[in-house]
Amino acid sequence: MTTTTTFNNNQVTFQQLNKCHRIIDDATGKAFYLVESEHDNLVEYKVTYSNHKFSCTCPCGQQGFASVRNASGYCKHVRWAVAAAAEDKKEVLARRIAEANDVESSPEYQAEYRAYCQEQEDIKAGYEQFDTCVPMPM
Repeated sequence: MTTTTTFNNNQVTFQQLNKCHRIIDDATGKAFYLVESEHDNLVEYKVTYSNHKFSCTCPCGQQGFASVRNASGYCKHVRWAVAAAAEDKKEVLARRIAEANDVESSPEYQAEYRAYCQEQEDIKAGYEQFDTCVPMPM
């Protein structure tokens, strides 16, 4: 049985998001987050996601989140990292949309697109001409 954990990202502040840093593991290529401690900026906790569950190197996470009392069942570092990941995805999507708009508005793309559309019209016209010459089987 699969359980779904929901997170309310609206409860994470800008300051909390700024404590989250996305890192790509060079060996595995997988992303994880280093989340600064709320009380000591020199301490960071590693938040990972594997096998459909989160882990955190904070004291609570090392005890299997047994002391967590919120609905998510995870520590604040995991909740913050999840919210940061959602924000990161929004930024990546916005950047990709902007890049696509830049490409599509370029003169080169516009010329290529007009040529493609003309080619499609020519193909369609050829099929229509063919359809009028060849009787359909009954």
